[in-house]
Amino acid sequence: MAYGDGIITNRNTFQKYYEQEELKIYIDQVLGVDAIPVALGMYFVFRDDAETELFRASRFRSRATTPKVRACVKRFEEFRELLTPLMDFITERGRISSKGELVQEAEICAEFGSLRRPFHVIIQATDSEE
Repeated sequence: MAYGDGIITNRNTFQKYYEQEELKIYIDQVLGVDAIPVALGMYFVFRDDAETELFRASRFRSRATTPKVRACVKRFEEFRELLTPLMDFITERGRISSKGELVQEAEICAEFGSLRRPFHVIIQATDSEE
């Protein structure tokens, strides 16, 4: 049942629904502060002005995180010297070397197990740098 600027509920309680701006004005007047809207119908009010300013400042900081080095790039950098002859071979011939064509083949296979694995590491690492 409507009553004044609100309603009387079935449990005989009074409820008033506020618009977002109307609620902010009410909080500001009653508490004597500048409430900070954080969501629909939700406001933050701080006792300490310094905390208020810290919160306001935090909302304008960049949320970007420090970029992480991808594992393939890290592995590429770790073995760059070993992978350079393979990269040169692929650049010159347009294919992965066959058995016995690359001088460092034994070292590369000892570290990676085959020539295809380091090739994929090279592709992933060099594609991510662009």
